[in-house]
Amino acid sequence: MKVLLVGNYAPDRQISMDLFPRMLGQALESRGIETLTIKPRVRIGRRTGASRGCGKWLGYVDKLVLFPADLRALAGDFDLVHVCDHSNSPYTRVLQGIPHVVTCHDVLAICSARGEIPQNPTRWSGRQLQRLIARGLERARHVVCVSEATRTRLLRVTGRDPAHTSVVPSATNHPYRPLDTAEARTRLGELLPLKAPYILHVGADAWYKNRTGAVRIFAALVQKPGFEQLRLVMASPAPNPAIAQQACALGVSERVHEISGASAEQLEGLYSGAEALLFPSLAEGFGWPVLEAMACGCPVVTSNRPPMTEVAGDAAIYIDPEQPESAAQLIATAWDERPRLRRRGLERAAAFSTESMAAGYESVYERVVAA
Repeated sequence: MKVLLVGNYAPDRQISMDLFPRMLGQALESRGIETLTIKPRVRIGRRTGASRGCGKWLGYVDKLVLFPADLRALAGDFDLVHVCDHSNSPYTRVLQGIPHVVTCHDVLAICSARGEIPQNPTRWSGRQLQRLIARGLERARHVVCVSEATRTRLLRVTGRDPAHTSVVPSATNHPYRPLDTAEARTRLGELLPLKAPYILHVGADAWYKNRTGAVRIFAALVQKPGFEQLRLVMASPAPNPAIAQQACALGVSERVHEISGASAEQLEGLYSGAEALLFPSLAEGFGWPVLEAMACGCPVVTSNRPPMTEVAGDAAIYIDPEQPESAAQLIATAWDERPRLRRRGLERAAAFSTESMAAGYESVYERVVAA
């Protein structure tokens, strides 16, 4: 079988979505499936070299006006086209009559654009874009969701026939594994010269990551006996002044350390050296940090909401992400369970392998091509 993988526009700098087709392509090749990855070329957008303002709008010309013709011309040489990110679902317009699959990582932006998430208002232009994306998902031949929670939301917002959807859980975009203390410190180098014990938060500044909630939970936790020396390390693509301001207001500014732009290898060191991952997310499509932490033997503290519960199963301490005091109490009460959580997390992480993910996609491909 020959599969054309559709990746993302490079100037958008969507790191996870750039890694996904690369990781999937390698896994499919190992199963004897021939793949080629194509992505929109930078043509009009390169005139500004920016991903914002004018450059952003010119990028839409590259992505939504010029690229579809390239895709249509090449698609006929393959048995199936796989659009690897649902934000590119508008391309399904030119794939009618051609076997194709779209991976849906989440529908949170669509829900926001429909006014369902008041804490994340969407401007007019964003609402129009999300309408295009929703329409692309509605007409797709088959949609693969990364979690059952995402599939449930997808069916609600698109009205798709459930028979033409599937769930294939994601694997990690890096072969995460536990590192011993010496190797973890070597990986981190000058990134984190911290010697004190720490809990880790990983996530960007999206509303649903609840980074401010993580600081509030941490501030409540360090008030409890036995946690006085604990630190909070927050890894994200870029620092956020609001985090420092909140930590100062809560009296924990010297205990909160922000780290920006960590590589996968450095994240592996951060997970391996942490006492636990604190991931009080309000919503997710899948929740990669939960899986990454488990694969590194890092105990997980996360929200008692799907899909976090889908991924972590019985290998996590579950909290209400919007109740800092009760969350801190639950963490303190269950703190001694961390050795069990490490063992169980490693066992669960093994089930989310690239091999099982590729096998899941291969099964979907065969069904779509045969239909």
